Amino acid sequence: MQRVAALLLTLVLALASQPSAGRTPDGATLTIISGQVAVQLPGAARFGPARDGHALPVGAVVRTGSDGRATLTFFDGTTATLDPDTEVVVARVEPATGTSDGLLMTLQLSAGRVWAQVASLFDRGSTFEVQAAGASAVAREGTFGYRLAADGTLACWAIAGTDLTVRRGADTLVLRPGEQAVIPADAALPPPAAREFGPGLLEVQTEGAVLARVVDPRGLTVGFPSGEFVVNQVVDATTSLPSVPDRWLQLRGPVAGHYTLILQPEAAGPFVVRVMLERDDALLGHYEWTDEGRLGEALVAELVVDSGVAGPAALRATAPQPAGTPLPGHFHHP
Repeated sequence: MQRVAALLLTLVLALASQPSAGRTPDGATLTIISGQVAVQLPGAARFGPARDGHALPVGAVVRTGSDGRATLTFFDGTTATLDPDTEVVVARVEPATGTSDGLLMTLQLSAGRVWAQVASLFDRGSTFEVQAAGASAVAREGTFGYRLAADGTLACWAIAGTDLTVRRGADTLVLRPGEQAVIPADAALPPPAAREFGPGLLEVQTEGAVLARVVDPRGLTVGFPSGEFVVNQVVDATTSLPSVPDRWLQLRGPVAGHYTLILQPEAAGPFVVRVMLERDDALLGHYEWTDEGRLGEALVAELVVDSGVAGPAALRATAPQPAGTPLPGHFHHP
C-alpha cells in the first residue's frame, strides 16, 4: 500500500509541475512569477504578452515590465531568473559534448538583472553563458548573477559553486565564489572584489526524507521541488545538492516580511527541520521541529523576519501545520 501511495504522489507531483505548453530540450520553459512579461518569438515583428509555461525556442526574446519577474527553466534543470525591467535573448541551447544530460546555454542580456543556478552543480556537465556589453561570462556549476545598467556598466558575481570566467576581447577575469566585478563600458576588466551581500542569513536545514522550499515576501521560491532538482528564484540564495540526505538552503540578505516554509515528505518516517536567522555571526532566531512524514501530506510553517537599523533583527515562526491547496510559490521544473 505504501508503495502504491508513493507512486501516486510521484505522478501527482510530476503532473503538477508540467508546463502548460510543454517542455523543450532545445529551448527554455517560462515561469511568470508576477507582473507584466512579454515575449517576441523568432520571426515575429513585435512583442506580445507572455504565457506561463510557454516553451521558448532559441531566438526568443523575453522582456519583463517594471513589475515583472520571470524564470527560464532549461531541460537540464538550470534556472535563470529575471528581475523587473530586464530583457534577454535565448541565444543558444544545445547538448554539451560528451555528456548525456548537459547543455550549452547562452543568454544575451540587453538590460536589467539575471541570476542563474546552473544544473551542472548536479554533475550534468552543463555550461551557462551570459553575453552583455561586449563581454562573455561563463559558468559551469553553482549560482551566479549578472546586471547590465543603462550606461553599459556590467556587474558579474559568483555566489556559490565553481568560478565564473569573464572575457572581453583579449582580457580574462576569474571570479571565485563570494567575488564580484563591476565593469564600466569600454573599459579594461577590473580585479575581483568581495561580493557585497545584504546583511543577515536565513537558513533552513532538513534531516530525513523531506523536501523543503521557502517562498519569500515577494513570492519568489528557493528550495527542492524534488530530490533531483532545485528551484532558485531568490537573488544570492543557494542550496545544497538535492540528492544528499541532509539538505539545506540559504537566503543571504533576507528582506523583512513574511516567508512561507513548505515541507513535502518523500517517504513515511521521521524528519527534522531547523530554521535559523543570523547576522554578523550572532544568532537572532532558531527553531527546530521533529515530525513524522506522511506521503502526500505537505506541511506549512510561517516565518517572519523583523528588521532593525542594521538589517534583520529577529525571527518569529509558527510550527508546521497541514497545508492547504494550492501550495504557495510558482515554478516549473523538468
